Amino acid sequence: MLRGVYIFTLFLIIVLLFFWPSNMETVNIGLIPLDSRPANTQYPQILASMSNVNIEIPWVFLDDYLKPSSQEFLWGWLRSKIEEFDMVIINTNQLFNGGLIASREPDSYENIEKKLEMLEDFCREHSEKKIIVITVLPRLLPSQFTELWNYQDDLVSYAQDVDKSALLGIEPPLPPATVPEEILQDYLNIYKSAQLITEKLIFLTKRGLIDELLIGQDDAQKYGLSNKIVREIRPYLNEHIHFVHGADELTMLVLARNIIAETLPAIEIKYANENNKGYYPFEAEKLEDVLLTKMNYINIPLKENGERDRIPKNTHFIYNDPEKIDVLQEFLTTNNDRLFSSPDIDYLGIEDIAFTNKGDTRLYEIFLDKELNRKIHGYAGWNTASNTIGTELAHYAFYQYLQKNLGKYSKEDQEKALQSYVEFKFIRVAEDLLYQGILRDKLNEELKARNIDPTNLGERKNEAEKILQGLYEEYRGELEEAFKGEYIIGKFRFKVENISSRMELPWGRTFEAKVLVNVEISG
Repeated sequence: MLRGVYIFTLFLIIVLLFFWPSNMETVNIGLIPLDSRPANTQYPQILASMSNVNIEIPWVFLDDYLKPSSQEFLWGWLRSKIEEFDMVIINTNQLFNGGLIASREPDSYENIEKKLEMLEDFCREHSEKKIIVITVLPRLLPSQFTELWNYQDDLVSYAQDVDKSALLGIEPPLPPATVPEEILQDYLNIYKSAQLITEKLIFLTKRGLIDELLIGQDDAQKYGLSNKIVREIRPYLNEHIHFVHGADELTMLVLARNIIAETLPAIEIKYANENNKGYYPFEAEKLEDVLLTKMNYINIPLKENGERDRIPKNTHFIYNDPEKIDVLQEFLTTNNDRLFSSPDIDYLGIEDIAFTNKGDTRLYEIFLDKELNRKIHGYAGWNTASNTIGTELAHYAFYQYLQKNLGKYSKEDQEKALQSYVEFKFIRVAEDLLYQGILRDKLNEELKARNIDPTNLGERKNEAEKILQGLYEEYRGELEEAFKGEYIIGKFRFKVENISSRMELPWGRTFEAKVLVNVEISG
């Protein structure tokens, strides 16, 4: 009898040990970001926290607006920290050039062959580590911080004509007589150097020294020299070598692809204006091409017409026309009671591309409504269409991962992940809608009245931040209140007891803000 009890008890213990969920170990990633702005540092860190991943960034060595990064120290950081990381993500524009802005200057490509050799040696020495490299092709416009800017119209026109000639298979046009030869060569050499970098990185990836290469494209148009490079590298794209339009959202997409590493639930796409899917500002391809390229990269299938649900589930609403805000409002109203009847599988994300460099401020009131706030799981509306779409798709991926795996996290990691979800959504509303849509114009007006240049604050940055904080204070309380209360993510319920925030300027300009949020939860 006792022997039988003993055997049964032993069997039960084994079964419990086998089936009882164990806590997921934290994954550590080292990141050399595209630049030091929140989009390339803060946003990836917050999203990663939703998936129990820690990202370490060498902050003190990064660029700061017009000050390039300390590249020698970045290399030293990489070599000294590599053993602590499970994965390393390297943005070459930071490591080779000093940052995204610096990479628009011809001088930043000096000794590029030597830097490529250093990267090859590093990858070879650490072949046991997963190494992902991101490189961003140059934008069409020359840098406003160089002499090239004085010839921007002629340089852009020439670049577009060269690309058109290549597409037609005819001889390129003669260089514009209005542009000095030295200026023209500086402009062209940026693209030649970028192509050299890209081709070498493709070679290293094909040899297995780089585990994954993602090639992006900075601000572009339908025609341009970077478009020509993209066409030339397309034959080399495969499961390890990828191209995605955009720049600032790429690290978030890389994390979504490599942390989640699985096909995500298919999504349904709705447009405010079905007839407005052409070329958007700063994009080299039409809207649907930009969208589908990003979806394919992070393994998000598109629901076909026959697969669409009677009650929308996992829907992304592309708000692409400010004249069609009524379509969005009708969608929210029509589906108000039934859209989220099964919260474990339903998701609504809004990609607000109605305007460039800001969200439509009329949507701000929607997020102040607590009921609607909870029914919109994700939002983005900043900078370009690529930036906005990539950010929200990455968030969707991490949200799906969170609700599927939250029960496997430790109690401490669960709390951190849920806080990160609220934090990210709060930042999107505070920065994309409130700051870029409302506060930035007020701030710039006040700065100009004080003879402060909003594009170059210099030593008066602290003064500008104090003005910003005063402007934010008028809205802070209502926005924080809107995010307090009950939340449901999958089978998990929790409550935001308190939330506090502040707004500052990450760089010496007013183009973007950094929103710092502290979230206290229970449940």
